[in-house]
Amino acid sequence: MPASPRFRGELLAVGRPQGIEVGVACFVEDVGEAGTVVTVVLVRLPGQRLAARQSRREIRRLGLPHGVDSVETSDCELRVRYEGWPHSSSAVDVLVDAAVHLAANPHDAGDA
Repeated sequence: MPASPRFRGELLAVGRPQGIEVGVACFVEDVGEAGTVVTVVLVRLPGQRLAARQSRREIRRLGLPHGVDSVETSDCELRVRYEGWPHSSSAVDVLVDAAVHLAANPHDAGDA
């Protein structure tokens, strides 16, 4: 997972919940004078999917945790980007569980 071109920033964790490879990274994205704090959950998908990016409306419909900035797939990866850093290890678990659920149920995301 850390070899992914979409995995950047400080490595927080890599694991295999429910047999699915997941990586979590936190970093500060340079935007103007101030940086934006970002947490990204990457999930290795079991097969290739078409590249897709969810709209804001679709993201709200997915029922993902608060703070989701974008959801996109490319090749064999699902990327869920959140604004901010998780405030605890249990918050990381919530973000990972939501991304794993989305990866395991592509129909929930309109084949995201």
